[in-house]
Amino acid sequence: MSVLSVIKSVQDIMRKDAGIDGDAQRISQLVWMVFLKVFDAKEEEWERLYDNYEPIIPEGLRWRDWTADDKGMTDEELLGFVNNKLFKGLKELHFDGNSHSKACIVRSVFEDSYNYMKSGALLRQVIRKLNEIDFTTQKDRHIFNDIYETILKDLQSAGNAGEYYTPRPVTQFVVNMVNPRLGEKVLDFACGTGGYLLSALEHLRQQIKSVDDNRILQETIIGIEKKPLPYMLAVTNMILHDIDIPKICRDNFLTRNVEEYKPVDKVDVIMINPPFGGKEEDGIASNFPLQFRTKETADLFMVLLMYLLKENGRACVILPDNFLFEKDTVKINIKKKLLREWNVHTIVRLPKGVFEPYTDIETNLLFIEGGKSTEHIWYFEHPLPDEYKKYSKTRPIRYEEFEIERKWWNNRSANEHAWLVSIHEITERNYNLDIKNPNKNKNDDCFSADKLRDVMINTSTKAINLMEERKKNTIAFLDYVRSINRKRRKYKIGQLLTRIKDTLILDDETQYKRVTIKLNHGGIYLRDIVYGKEIGTKRQFKISRGQFLLSRIDARNGAFGIVPEELEGAIITGNFWTYEAKHELLNIDWFNLFTSTSEFMAIVKESSSGTTNRKYLDERKFLQFEISLPDKAEQDKFMQYYSAMIENYESLKKELERQNHMMGYIKDHYIG
Repeated sequence: MSVLSVIKSVQDIMRKDAGIDGDAQRISQLVWMVFLKVFDAKEEEWERLYDNYEPIIPEGLRWRDWTADDKGMTDEELLGFVNNKLFKGLKELHFDGNSHSKACIVRSVFEDSYNYMKSGALLRQVIRKLNEIDFTTQKDRHIFNDIYETILKDLQSAGNAGEYYTPRPVTQFVVNMVNPRLGEKVLDFACGTGGYLLSALEHLRQQIKSVDDNRILQETIIGIEKKPLPYMLAVTNMILHDIDIPKICRDNFLTRNVEEYKPVDKVDVIMINPPFGGKEEDGIASNFPLQFRTKETADLFMVLLMYLLKENGRACVILPDNFLFEKDTVKINIKKKLLREWNVHTIVRLPKGVFEPYTDIETNLLFIEGGKSTEHIWYFEHPLPDEYKKYSKTRPIRYEEFEIERKWWNNRSANEHAWLVSIHEITERNYNLDIKNPNKNKNDDCFSADKLRDVMINTSTKAINLMEERKKNTIAFLDYVRSINRKRRKYKIGQLLTRIKDTLILDDETQYKRVTIKLNHGGIYLRDIVYGKEIGTKRQFKISRGQFLLSRIDARNGAFGIVPEELEGAIITGNFWTYEAKHELLNIDWFNLFTSTSEFMAIVKESSSGTTNRKYLDERKFLQFEISLPDKAEQDKFMQYYSAMIENYESLKKELERQNHMMGYIKDHYIG
């Protein structure tokens, strides 16, 4: 039976087991069992190659010890052994400073692995099937590449692929263009299942000419992955590709302060595909300079890349379109640093569907090198094959399709796919890198009349359905509002808000974010980022996300709002006041909505006094005002209704914008 047939049979058996709930658990179960069998095969090889080799996995726990004798244990004993002895022993493998690195790898693989199977009989059937594969033979080991790709496709079906998988044609193309050389340190600090690492390994193997070259190769391919399943897949595949001790760590590099990285930590080549849309936990952003602080994983990885790449290093990073065009302050700051300190020489624009089924968004390959700042950027728009409107799961991108980029790469000139943009034009655009192809024939993407009709009908139908949904939601919402208006209770504002004074004495050499509050309930925004030495008043106050912030001078003009998370730790003067909500009584989002009402505006105006041009808020008077509000549970429910209505409105707005776009499309392509 072929290796692929064996794996299919194993998966079918696992589907019968009551303990395995869904594809993700089935894949995880398969991966730890394959890892253990693969590692045992490698230990057999190391025992033959090296005199006095000390096995890493203790006797009795090695795959061959407990799977070879089919009748050595009953089904119940087998299940008990796996749960109570095997996993316990591997999770508790002892190692210290003198232990072999292989022991660390085994323990780290099993730290977050579990035996999900509940049936000893089915577990035995899985073992028998896996024992039909012989990983000690080169033939079966090479066939593991097919197993690996099968597992990755299953990961896609389980909905996890966006975090783990970069299409192999993309990693091969990137590696060939970046061209790592033997002896250079190659890093992927979001390596997932190791796609870039394996493509780099295959590329560098062609440069090996001696035993010493092979030793160098073993030491210079480095991966970081924080999630257990892709980490296990990456380690397993690297071992099968004869990397005896994979330099892959279970870690999150974002947890270290970037200012602590030293020259010895830097590498020659970085190739990375950060998770699209990923968000980091609280506190991670504090490891980065103030101007780069955000929760967006891809943005933080982009900053980290600039701290880890050697001065003359080379890199490629995959980023979605929104990184190119979004105008938020952090993204602009990142792009400024990137273009001023590094040479972004090429951006390959990939079409929709390359990362299907995880995401349909358009993505970009940013090629970067050190040694100088960016003077101009070559853009190359990757063309779709004839008859394709987009890539898909059934029509994926193929390596051969990058031939057009490879032929152009070392002999560049503008053409229907390529165009050159100066840094002057980019700075004039406020670092918006989303520059469309000026050489493209406007009729290239012209829809047929039938296709255009279908799109318009589909868009109109969506808009009508959304309007119907909005009507129902509005009726339900108004009925709910009428019901809670009968359940209100009066509170003084001082019972709901507590004044916070988090004093901070500024340090001259530290950078600080300063904020501004827009009038007419316009929100709180970053004003600038400056060093302490540039601020005259050294005694300032620190603000935190979720606090209510107001200007004592302009509160009567609507200068107040809730501190957003990106302004966590920013500073204010004494003319701004911060308040913490009593969370057992008040939903801060509900209160933020309330502050936009005429009732609240009347309160702050009545609480302000002084000359015509200088009316200050009287805090004592302000906090004595009473407002009526429903209990906390009703506020929470209200906000759920309200958020759903806003989401519905945004969807409707998007569909109407699509209709407007299609009308412009008709004018440009069928009239103009």
